[in-house]
Amino acid sequence: MTYTTVKITMFDILKEPEMTALYGNSAENFKASFRWLTSFMKRYKLSLRRRMKISQKLLKQTEKSLEEFYQFITCLRIKKTFEFRNIFNMDETPVYFDMAGNFTINVIGDKTVHVRGTGNEKNRFTVVLTCEAGKFFFFISDFT
Repeated sequence: MTYTTVKITMFDILKEPEMTALYGNSAENFKASFRWLTSFMKRYKLSLRRRMKISQKLLKQTEKSLEEFYQFITCLRIKKTFEFRNIFNMDETPVYFDMAGNFTINVIGDKTVHVRGTGNEKNRFTVVLTCEAGKFFFFISDFT
């Protein structure tokens, strides 16, 4: 759930027959400003939470390895007389159709926050990025 979801849900609630009977056509006049949202969240002890990820730290020798690889490629290019237009780098990465957001709204003080999805988290397509020395190409590959 995000700020936008809260605002849209509030508009939907104001359009319900019970709310229209109590408050009239208040949905038309309701602004759902940022100030209203922050006050609403404070009143109900809610906060915006970020999904945390555990990531692996790079080894200390990674920078040295990258520098050695760069020198190797530079020497190979000079030795074999490759032109820059003949040097390419290509990588592919999955892009998921149902990517869960990084934020959700939850009660203040909860230690664990669950981010729910729709069950389609594994449906994806592959994006292939290719870079020629000085140029950039973008391809969309297979759907899975």
